[in-house]
Amino acid sequence: MEGVTIITDARAITCNPRAHSGRLSIVVRNGRIADLSPNARLLLSLYPGAQTIDARNKLVIPGFVNAHFQSESLLLKEFTTGRPVSLWGEDVRIQERLARLVDPACVEDLRALYLMAYFNHLRNGTTCVGEFPPMVDSKGLLTLLQAMKRTDVKSVVTLQSWDQINGAREIPADRQKFALSIGRETDFTVYTFQSFSRAAKEMNIPLTAHVAEQKEDVEAVKRNFQKGTVGLLRDFKVLQPPTILVHLNHAGEEEIALAAESGCALVLCARSAAMKRTGYPSLRHMAAHDIPLCIGTDWGSMDMLEEMRFISQLPLLFAGMPTFTPLEILSMATTNGADALGLGNEVGSIAQGKKADLVFFDLNGLRGDLLDENPSEEAMASFLLNHLSVRDIAEVMIDGVFRVSGGHVLAMPEEEIIAGYRKTVEKFSLIGPAPPPPVAGTAKPQQELHPKIIPFVASDRVVSEPDGFEEGFTVVDKPAAEPQEPPAPAPKPAPPPSQPQDRNVLKPELSKNVRKVFGDDDDPAG
Repeated sequence: MEGVTIITDARAITCNPRAHSGRLSIVVRNGRIADLSPNARLLLSLYPGAQTIDARNKLVIPGFVNAHFQSESLLLKEFTTGRPVSLWGEDVRIQERLARLVDPACVEDLRALYLMAYFNHLRNGTTCVGEFPPMVDSKGLLTLLQAMKRTDVKSVVTLQSWDQINGAREIPADRQKFALSIGRETDFTVYTFQSFSRAAKEMNIPLTAHVAEQKEDVEAVKRNFQKGTVGLLRDFKVLQPPTILVHLNHAGEEEIALAAESGCALVLCARSAAMKRTGYPSLRHMAAHDIPLCIGTDWGSMDMLEEMRFISQLPLLFAGMPTFTPLEILSMATTNGADALGLGNEVGSIAQGKKADLVFFDLNGLRGDLLDENPSEEAMASFLLNHLSVRDIAEVMIDGVFRVSGGHVLAMPEEEIIAGYRKTVEKFSLIGPAPPPPVAGTAKPQQELHPKIIPFVASDRVVSEPDGFEEGFTVVDKPAAEPQEPPAPAPKPAPPPSQPQDRNVLKPELSKNVRKVFGDDDDPAG
C-alpha cells in the first residue's frame, strides 16, 4: 500500500498509559501513527502491499523531548564548565564571545553553531527541543530557525527581546512555535510582568519563567518585592498554564506547593545545575506534590539519556532524595516534555494520530539477551536506563521518515556540518588577548591541594533544608588560604561595539516600539 509503512515486532515503550507496550507492530501513514497491534500478521492483512521494516532486534521509544536547551553553550562550555554561573558575567572571554555570536555580521557562525547543535540532538534521539537562544536580532533569529529546520527537529523557541518578538510575528504559527521569556529575576518590575503577559496573550504563546536557579536571584526578588519568586508570579497572574517553569533550585516547600497548585509544568535541569554550581532542583519537595516534571539538558549537553541516568542516580549520592522509576523518568523525557511545550497532542508518545517521531535502539549483540522476548514496560525502561546509551541509537524517524540511519544523519553530510562548525570554533578561539607569559623567577610554589571530602548526611538533615539539596552537605578539610598581596586592578577591556541586544532587550523602561508590538500604534502605516 503506497505511503504506508509497518514496523514489525519491535519491543516498544509507548509512554502512553492507554496503549499497550511490549512486542508491537506500528503502522505509519502520512507521517503519523495509524495503528498499533501486538499481532503483526493482522496489520499486514489490513494494509496489503505496505512497506515493512523488521524491528525484531530493536527497542523503539518516542523521540526524546529536551524541554530546555541553550545552543550557545556549545561554544562557551570550555570556559563555563565547573565555574559558578554567578561568575560568568565577569569573564571577558565569555562576554566577548557572546557579543560576537549575536553580531549581525556573524550570522554564518550562528548558522554553523545551530546546525552542529541540532544535528547532534537528532543523532542522540531528540526530536523536539525547547530552545532558549542568545540575544540575537530578528535576522539572527531567522538564521537559527532555518538551521534548526534543516535538521527536521521540532522546536519551541523562547523570545527575549522586542526585536525577536517583531520577527516572530511575521512567521506563521503553523511553521514555528514560540514562547516568551519574562526576563531575569533581578530585572523584574511591574512593567515587565504587565508587558510580557500582554505580548504573550496577543501572540497566543506561553511564557517561560526561569525560577530560583540561583540563590542570589531569590534574594534579589525578596529584597525588591518582599516575597518569593513563585508567589510573585502568582500575584501577577503569570503562575498559570501554559507558563513553563524552569529550574526551581532554591524554592522552599511553600513555593513548591504553589507551583503544584498552579498546574504549570516544571523543567528539571539537574545535571546542568551541577555543572553550573547553582544548586539542584528541590526534588524532595516536588516528589511530595503532583507536579508534571520534564527534563532539559540546559547547558553544554545534548544527551538526554545521560540526563535521565543522572536523575536516577541522585538518590545513591544524597540521603533523602526521592527515587523515580525508570518509566517515570522516561515519561519526563518524552510525553511530559511534549505537554510542557504545548505539543502533547502531536508528539511525546506512540499513539494513534500522533506524529511518527521514533527512536530505534539496536539490540544486536550480547546485551540483547538481557531483555526478554516479551518484556514488560517497566523491564524495557530499566534496560534502556541501565544498559543503553545514545551510541546504541541506530535509526531516528521524524514524521514517518528516517532522518538517521545506521547511526548517521541523512539530511546533510556530517563532514560538512563538522567542517563548518570547526571554522567557527577556530575564529572564536582567536577572540580576546592571550594570557601573559610567566615571568622567570616570579612563580610561587603551588600549594599542595587535598581532595575535598563531601560526607553523607542524615536524611532528616536534608529534608529540613528549605533550599536545594546542595545545602544538605558541607565541604570539609578545606586548606587554609595562603596570604597573598592584593592583585593590581586589571585594566578594563575596551567596550565592544554596540550590540543589537542593547537596544532590543526587554527592559523596565518603555521602549519606542512598545505601542507597535501591542498593536496600539496610532499610525496605520506603522
